[in-house]
Amino acid sequence: MEEFKIVLPLYVDLPRKKVKDKRVRINLNIYRNLNPFTENECKKKYQEIVKELLPKISYEKIEIEFTMFKKFYNKDGTIKKTIIDKSNVYSIATKYFLDALVSAKVIEDDNDLFVKRETINPTEYIENNEEERIEIIVKKWSKIWKKI
Repeated sequence: MEEFKIVLPLYVDLPRKKVKDKRVRINLNIYRNLNPFTENECKKKYQEIVKELLPKISYEKIEIEFTMFKKFYNKDGTIKKTIIDKSNVYSIATKYFLDALVSAKVIEDDNDLFVKRETINPTEYIENNEEERIEIIVKKWSKIWKKI
């Protein structure tokens, strides 16, 4: 298998015993304000989600391509006043995703020796009945460099 696609949510639901489960959005603005214990819960939960979706495969080197699918309209049909700053989402989603790939032994490490290219595509805006998500394509790195 030269590549695979994985679809991930833009949030995680953290179970709570006495109150309603806590939904935490995967976003740098949220991440930096989280209690360290809650942040660790988010990371573990996201890694669980990723590991359930990963094929049993390993690569020496990879490239990854991200596309975010986000709603453009409010529930009442009006256009949202704020358009998402996708780097806030990708920074945390990438961190959690790559850590999950290392943990699942898909790649040896998540440094530049093993993750050779990361591509962030333009945000795709979707209808309100669709689920917001990130689609990630992981490809085996096969770039051959020629000496000039």
